[in-house]
Amino acid sequence: MDLSEFPPGTTINDRYELAGSLGGGADGSVYEAHDRHLDSRVAVKLLNPLEEGAAGPWQEAQRLEQLKSRFLLRVVNADVVINSDIRFIVTPIMSGGDLEGLAQPYGIAASRAAHLVQQIASGLDRIHRAGMIHRDVKPGNVLIEGVDAVLGDLGFCHLLADDGTAPPNGTYCTVAPEVIHEGGKCSPATDVYSLAATAFYLLSGEYPIGHRASRQDQRDQILAGSTRELRNIAPHVSRAVGAVVRKSLNGDPAQRHASATDFGNALAGAVQGSRDWHRVTHDGHLYCVFGARHGAQKEVQVCCTQVDKRSIEVSARLAGSGRQVRGKPDTRVTPGKFIVTLQQLTASL
Repeated sequence: MDLSEFPPGTTINDRYELAGSLGGGADGSVYEAHDRHLDSRVAVKLLNPLEEGAAGPWQEAQRLEQLKSRFLLRVVNADVVINSDIRFIVTPIMSGGDLEGLAQPYGIAASRAAHLVQQIASGLDRIHRAGMIHRDVKPGNVLIEGVDAVLGDLGFCHLLADDGTAPPNGTYCTVAPEVIHEGGKCSPATDVYSLAATAFYLLSGEYPIGHRASRQDQRDQILAGSTRELRNIAPHVSRAVGAVVRKSLNGDPAQRHASATDFGNALAGAVQGSRDWHRVTHDGHLYCVFGARHGAQKEVQVCCTQVDKRSIEVSARLAGSGRQVRGKPDTRVTPGKFIVTLQQLTASL
């Protein structure tokens, strides 16, 4: 049975009326549903039949229940569909979607990214303190409720062996290189790498590995340690923030931040004291960013327009009046100097 093709109106156990698909993954399909008993909206995850390991068939539900945390998705119910062997888990509906959707197409402001990463890190360290690892930290597995992030999809969560490792698993966009090497394994350090890759996406709308490439090309990039430089994709990101993310994307696990919380705190510290930038779009413009008010400094916009094949005009304006920022005349640069110019201009502002 294909668990991803139940039509709207299908009712599970005379209680959960499916309204539409919310997506799915390797371990099951998720639907929005109406809980007739409680008259509420919920998410119902129908689990694909899998070979049962030592943790038993309810491992995700049990782990979510045992690892109760403000930043981990809670379980409302876990049961089996009547007259079948289809297991399901019921969790709350998160009204804000997931981080993958939130940061499309160009990322979010650094201060919000840091806030969300610290919350994910708190949930992740709760898992690590319990002697387990998540093994699939990525934007699509982090849900949003209001201003808060909740880490979900613990279906691949695994107990750590005596040597502090677990079997390999992950998604290419965020997986650490040592996981996919011959004989690779997961560890708390691989979760930290995946958290840094998630932060990279939040700040830029892109992943450290070119996710539009073929699967083999992605694998080759990961194994070669060919992660992209965050500030080349999002030049408005500060040097300090770029350095924090780069540290935990290091190919050597020992060189990364010691824990998820250490990474989250370092990112928050790097954001403090700097103007908050995020990318915006204007018709006909090549690249534009908005700088929030910073102390006594007013809101500003930096816009780049393609003049011709050999030149790009870069201008800085006060967001309210459109007046040129004092001491920042319009500049024409070659495409090769465009990124560096943006990095320097936003840093100086």
